[in-house]
Amino acid sequence: MATNTASQQTPAQVNASVVAALTGSPYIRHYIKKIGTYAGVAGGEVQILPNKTGFITGFFVKATYTVNNAGAAAVSALPNAAYKLIQRLQYVGFSGSTRHDTSLLEMVNLLNFRTGGVIGQSLTPNVPFAQNTNIIANPSSVPATGSANGEFWFYIPIADPKSPQLMGLEFAQYQKAQASINLQVASNAQASTDDPFIGMYNGAVTLTNINFDVFQAYFSGQLPTSNGAVVLPPESTAVSYSIISGVVPNQLVPSQISRDFLDQNYTYLSYGLLYNNGAKFNGASALSGTRDIEKIGLYVETDTPIHEYDPSLLVAQNRSMLRDGNTMDGLYILDLYNRPVQSSQYGQYNVGIMPITVASGAYVRRTLEVYRSI
Repeated sequence: MATNTASQQTPAQVNASVVAALTGSPYIRHYIKKIGTYAGVAGGEVQILPNKTGFITGFFVKATYTVNNAGAAAVSALPNAAYKLIQRLQYVGFSGSTRHDTSLLEMVNLLNFRTGGVIGQSLTPNVPFAQNTNIIANPSSVPATGSANGEFWFYIPIADPKSPQLMGLEFAQYQKAQASINLQVASNAQASTDDPFIGMYNGAVTLTNINFDVFQAYFSGQLPTSNGAVVLPPESTAVSYSIISGVVPNQLVPSQISRDFLDQNYTYLSYGLLYNNGAKFNGASALSGTRDIEKIGLYVETDTPIHEYDPSLLVAQNRSMLRDGNTMDGLYILDLYNRPVQSSQYGQYNVGIMPITVASGAYVRRTLEVYRSI
């Protein structure tokens, strides 16, 4: 049995003892071992059961797949096509609580901002970063009546990769319950849509030969104990998303953050905001003066801003966080990692975006990343 805090110790002291044990002991080892290979089908779900071994920091996954084009003309990949192979990514921890529930595209973007660099954004087939390993090698086009193979890697974080306290580390050994990774594979219809946050190609395609090689990263060794129970870092991370439709021009589109998800023990870490305005996207175009968004921010109720940005300024700030790397059009990150807001400070929070123009079918997709006491 594990416990999250030790008696008569502050969270900072607990974190320090855990980190010292994991990084300072010659008997602690960090392993990356393969769990297995799992087959998937278009539109289906793949469930992966982590090993009950050690203290989990995350999972590395290699995805391989074939894109088939039965049409009379070639089709081209949309931006970040590979990451949209996984439409929904869930991780349910050994405690039974859902730690992650988002799309792979959003998880990758959050990781990019968390680590301060662009990971796997190249779509050049077989030449990712001019290396001889396919970090990401998605077919940039598929010929008429032809097929092409794709391969890429992605990471599912359990411990925050930026946290020196290994925030989110999960104890797996000797647990009676079972954790699970659930990957919802894109359907053929989703892969063929022109929605840049969902679709993979600009024409009708089918997905076959889908496989995932999954590797578990974990520490093995003895952590500090209190009253015979293992002491873990007292903070954890979580990611969730929501979709808001019915977007109206010149009105703030609020997205209320559920108090069921954010109780008084949670603190905002950051959130990502994706805006789909039909054929129009703000993103980098905000820097060229062609704006279709008035403002973006974090609000109390629906009108009192805590943080509020002009979108062109926010895009420029996002670029600096990525060391001048480009963000995808329509993506905005409001980062509160170093200036968190306590959810107990006010009664209700909303993230909001105010569009100037709205096309048919416009929507906002919000991804919220938080850390919390456990």
